[in-house]
Amino acid sequence: MNYSPFKTHRTLWISLAILLAATFSLAILFGLPKSQEEINWLDAIGEGGICIMVLVWLTATLFARPKGSVTNWMFCGLSSLLVSTLLDFFDEFVRFAPDEAWFSNVEAFPAVVGMIVMTVAAKGWYKEQETLNQTLMKKERFYRSHSHCDFITGLYNAKYMKEQIEREMLRAHHGSPDFCIGLFDIKGFTDLTRAQGLVKANQLLRDIGELISLNLRDADLVCRYAGDRFIVLFAECKLAEAQQTARHIADIVAKHTQYTTTGEFTAYSEVTWSVISPMPQENVDTMLSRLHQKVQQQKRVA
Repeated sequence: MNYSPFKTHRTLWISLAILLAATFSLAILFGLPKSQEEINWLDAIGEGGICIMVLVWLTATLFARPKGSVTNWMFCGLSSLLVSTLLDFFDEFVRFAPDEAWFSNVEAFPAVVGMIVMTVAAKGWYKEQETLNQTLMKKERFYRSHSHCDFITGLYNAKYMKEQIEREMLRAHHGSPDFCIGLFDIKGFTDLTRAQGLVKANQLLRDIGELISLNLRDADLVCRYAGDRFIVLFAECKLAEAQQTARHIADIVAKHTQYTTTGEFTAYSEVTWSVISPMPQENVDTMLSRLHQKVQQQKRVA
């Protein structure tokens, strides 16, 4: 199902439209136009720019976030800030009669309310982010860079993994415990793609990526390496322990079943795998090449 921010936040979009219309209407109804000589254009441009930026933040929030209490708090806070900046902007073009002076006097009040509400939203966002960080630990480790994200599996790609391996090699050079890397190759993936289509093949990639992730420690990292391959970084882990974990993952994957769109059983999923530890004076490319050769040897034996 395609995500639509307009359908998801329909009520909030309507509320935003009503809020903008009401603010414009109040300024027009109670304000008297200023002459051009009275308008401070530099001030008007600056305050107009602030209005535009707050509106951009508000729009980005509705486009980027799902439904929820944090989104609602953020919408209310930014909307209050928008009202305040709009009133400040209109104040450059209209003046209010003495009996309507309250209109100018309260223009800063919504901004104060908005900041308080945004503080509440930030607290909820922090708690939400803590949960997300824990969930994504095995998929992104300590560094977030969505430019390296594989959108089929939701994992990071080979480039991201190479950066993390380089980091572990540097740590090992400074006396940190050893690490290992493992490569998992899906058996018969090309045949499955031909028989079941790209949608089912992509689903298999997502499933196996999740299975690998679920069976790793929090300190480990799984990425999509290339095509039908996944690569795992076993941080602070001896080779025997990493091989045991990889064997367990292979057993779990072997119990995963694939079904057609009509619910018919196709086949169990299997992977060929290999795990290695770094050798002295070895760089990232050499280590990955050695791992690739190990997997190719395993495939020939199988």
